Amino acid sequence: LNPRSHLAHILYTGGTTGLPKGVPHTHAELLSGIVGIREVYRGFVREGEDCLIMPLHLFHMFSQDMVFALGFHLGNRVVVLPKPNIDAVLASIQAYRGTLLAGVPALYRQILENDRLEFYDLSSLRYCWSAGDALPAEVSARWKERFGIPIHQVYGSTETVCISISPLDE
Repeated sequence: LNPRSHLAHILYTGGTTGLPKGVPHTHAELLSGIVGIREVYRGFVREGEDCLIMPLHLFHMFSQDMVFALGFHLGNRVVVLPKPNIDAVLASIQAYRGTLLAGVPALYRQILENDRLEFYDLSSLRYCWSAGDALPAEVSARWKERFGIPIHQVYGSTETVCISISPLDE
């Protein structure tokens, strides 16, 4: 099998520009994204020691990139919560000592606005990422003030896999 032409999967998207469509990805395309993410985060995400909390559907490219690159590829534990309930997300971070969190802006806002937030120990979190929409500056600022760590914005699309990620020390 040729990884440059052999189909790995098809993800479906409505995108923002047209009708819903299936987007095929080859094994080489997926591996390229995984390796790119791993290289940018080398020295930050610890191989076999971190725990990724993934409260998003796995049919989304962002979720797959993060699970493959930061979870499976590095031998890290992944806790998948495909139907996010904010208390379940918070309880999972606490119970599994989650160090990595990937979410969408609405998830971070809901965490900050949860009236039971103070009952959960989220001190294990080291790195957080947001994708799927622009992260509002006020959510980013409130998160950093509350937890002492930033939320890093990721940009990509179903058609192109991961396009842009920022180094974790910037």
